[in-house]
Amino acid sequence: MTYLGVISFCSFCTAEVWKHLQSVPQNKVPLSSVTTPKAVKDAWAELQTTGSTEGVTKTAVLKSVLGERADLFEFAGDTIELTEAAQMMNPTDGLPDNILTVAGGLEGYETKVAEEEVNSVVVDAAPGEAPRAVGQVGGGRKARMRTSTYIPPGKGKGKGKTGLYSDMFWTPLIAQALAIERKKDSEMVRALFTAIELHSGKCVTLSQLGSDFKVSQLKKDNMWKSVRLLDILEAYEDIFELVPDNTMGGWQVKLQPGAEAALPDVEEYMEREIREQDALPPRIENPRTAFDKMQSLRIELLYALQRRGNKVQLQELGQEPRVQKVKQSLHQAKKLIEFIRMFPTNFKVSSDDSQMIIEVISPSVSDQSMIDRALQRLNQDSGDRGKGSRKDARGGREPARDRGRRDRSRSRGRREAPPPHGYLPPGYGPPPGYAPPPGYPYGYPVPPGYGQPPPQPAYPVPAYDYSQQYAPPPQAPPAQPAGYPPPVGYPPPAGYSYPPPAGYPPPGYAPPPAGYLMPP
Repeated sequence: MTYLGVISFCSFCTAEVWKHLQSVPQNKVPLSSVTTPKAVKDAWAELQTTGSTEGVTKTAVLKSVLGERADLFEFAGDTIELTEAAQMMNPTDGLPDNILTVAGGLEGYETKVAEEEVNSVVVDAAPGEAPRAVGQVGGGRKARMRTSTYIPPGKGKGKGKTGLYSDMFWTPLIAQALAIERKKDSEMVRALFTAIELHSGKCVTLSQLGSDFKVSQLKKDNMWKSVRLLDILEAYEDIFELVPDNTMGGWQVKLQPGAEAALPDVEEYMEREIREQDALPPRIENPRTAFDKMQSLRIELLYALQRRGNKVQLQELGQEPRVQKVKQSLHQAKKLIEFIRMFPTNFKVSSDDSQMIIEVISPSVSDQSMIDRALQRLNQDSGDRGKGSRKDARGGREPARDRGRRDRSRSRGRREAPPPHGYLPPGYGPPPGYAPPPGYPYGYPVPPGYGQPPPQPAYPVPAYDYSQQYAPPPQAPPAQPAGYPPPVGYPPPAGYSYPPPAGYPPPGYAPPPAGYLMPP
């Protein structure tokens, strides 16, 4: 069953799906959510209702309808995505003519292959393998090979609009057009090579290649609008190697060994790159220290801007694979614009229609003082945060070994302090037959159980006259003039006959004996 008979409604539904896929990231959505937008849902409902008399029933599946446009949509498992050609075209310009079948081949070629398969004899195959016709080496579906949309430059393109071959007579105009075509072809192959090289030799998906700045810029040219990237990669198999993607389906691409030497016009491009990169500093391939990583990010920004004409929007600059790789290795919670503003001698930041524009001022990277200052500030900040704590990096908790040592030290600290020199602990008497320890100071009270220490031979018992050495402290009150009573608490002078105060002595106490002096 075919749905091409319902031209108006089918085209309208196809255009709505096309617009929706161009508005989503990576131009790819699950089949189950393709009718989520209201415009697509209404167009599909209208097609089911109106197209019932012309072959489209209400039980028709949207995938079978969209599958008629193999030039616009690709299906991988349960997802639908736009082809490279559909990503570059504008749906508002109208649907292009469909020259491809569901399998991706030309209409006439597909019919011929179908007739050959009907007349062939099919033999049994192993489980999981498609049946093969007699005489075929591979599976039966191998015969349905799609026609490549890529035509190498210089190869005849058949008859023109006038019905004649345009390359039968060589003219200067044809030679000029061929030179331009070869130049564009070399630029595209070089752009694909550079886009893969930026991922450090890893496999790259076709969608990543199509999103590269230089590749997407070249795809806007009329020469490449209807050409698949897959066809270009297959044409240069000595440069690119296609690897099946077992996870997402489709293909991944990587470079062949010695791919750079196989590039078209390699000598001309080498001379041009040498001239362009002479002004740029050499790359730091494996930066290890924080200083080298900041310098490497600075250099990669210069290279990324050089690829884009030394002036680009900030969001495009952040999509550069090498810039992302170096920035992630710095382990600093800084935005890319903060690193760019660290180097005012190299980059100029301006705003244009709410977009930040980065422009190269100078490619010189000899002045590295700003990196030193940034690292000093970083070290100071980290030192202030870590001051006063010596915890390890495992969540700020101390190891069990250190906690055990700390507990033991606390238990030792809670023990009683040893007794002072010459004293026994409370409750202990002298050992039998032992005198007080030698050197026991005179004038101190004797511990319980000990007598006065005997005098040492040839040394008299020390006697001190403290009155000769004593002087009143500076804060003592001044002497009172004669005739004034002494302050409270001072002993009366000799012969003092001033009557005692009222209430002295206290009731129940006898007066002090004669000659008693009050203590100071």
